[in-house]
Amino acid sequence: SLAMSRFLARELHNGNRYKAHVIWRCGLFLLTLSGAVVSIAAFWAAPTLIQHFAADERVLLSFQVLCPAVFIVSISSAYRGYFHGNKDIAVIGGAQNVEQFLRVISGALLAYFLLPYGIVYAIAGVSAASLIGETGGLLYIARRKNRQVIHYTAEEKKRAYVSRRNISKELVSFGTSVTLQRLLSSLVMMLQAMLLPQALMASGMSPQE
Repeated sequence: SLAMSRFLARELHNGNRYKAHVIWRCGLFLLTLSGAVVSIAAFWAAPTLIQHFAADERVLLSFQVLCPAVFIVSISSAYRGYFHGNKDIAVIGGAQNVEQFLRVISGALLAYFLLPYGIVYAIAGVSAASLIGETGGLLYIARRKNRQVIHYTAEEKKRAYVSRRNISKELVSFGTSVTLQRLLSSLVMMLQAMLLPQALMASGMSPQE
């Protein structure tokens, strides 16, 4: 998303509207593909991860419910990168408002209706609220993007002809370092969340405490 918004802003500043469009399409494809792979891998590996790292295996359902959110967030990042590159922050703010509204409302409702079935399902409902919020934000920002009908002339397409393979390489090379940095930060936080309960249990506390 960061790499895409930077390249988009550069090309739009130079007047290359069609090249900016091609960059966005390549970024959307890469983010969608990577999001799908990570979501499927996380869902498939969830039982093993929870068994070895989680203090309470009852969080498995919540973890699996959240896995599709990675896919949704990846697609949403492409649209956010588009509006960042176009310096249209109002649309991104609107998507965040929709996301937070749906998350709070659906989280409260799902927790209320699922709590009679057990705390595991109630927590899974709260996790599902995050997925609902992300989906709502994506639908909002995608609708705003699709309402922008832009016609490109043959001259623009000819002048801005570029290899999609080269664009993809640029996006990947620039975004890899940023992505790895964020992944490492998220990994550290995840390990802290998993290891802290185990340390407390090792000191004599029970999972209920």
